[in-house]
Amino acid sequence: SLADATGEVFYRTKAAAVWWMLRSIVGDEPLKQALQAYRSDPRLDADPEGFERTLEKTSHKDLRWFFNDWVYRDRGLPDLSIVSVAPSQLDSSGGVPAGWLVAVAVRNDGYAAAEVPVTVRSATSTQTMRLRIAGQSTASTRIVFAGRPEQVEVNDGGVPEVRTSVHTRDLVLPAH
Repeated sequence: SLADATGEVFYRTKAAAVWWMLRSIVGDEPLKQALQAYRSDPRLDADPEGFERTLEKTSHKDLRWFFNDWVYRDRGLPDLSIVSVAPSQLDSSGGVPAGWLVAVAVRNDGYAAAEVPVTVRSATSTQTMRLRIAGQSTASTRIVFAGRPEQVEVNDGGVPEVRTSVHTRDLVLPAH
């Protein structure tokens, strides 16, 4: 487990995972801009929070939670689980077929915060939103879905976890 690892290979693996997560949170272009700015200004390297502030400027996102839990302090790994999934059929409007509102609650029993994709799937459609879950807490999101939802997935393997990094729940909906 990366959470209990002390070897060099595990530190490098976790470091690579941190970069991958950061890229998924801010996007390629803001990360590229931040790295260019950081490399060109030696004052930023002298500041312990220089890269964080530079990346916040280029991404227009508050990343304090990420750097606190994953860079400045090692709070271990998240331990996520799907608490509940509540699909509700939406009413048809103006001849447009009804969709679904899918509420998903996720629990993090670990101490590190995580921002993970929450995906609703059917045989023909997929809708994804990102959800940030602080350590030792529960968070939820609601996803409007055009088709008949069949499955919910939390995390896609991009955020390392204590046990597993992909959580799925199949939905059993009443016949229409």
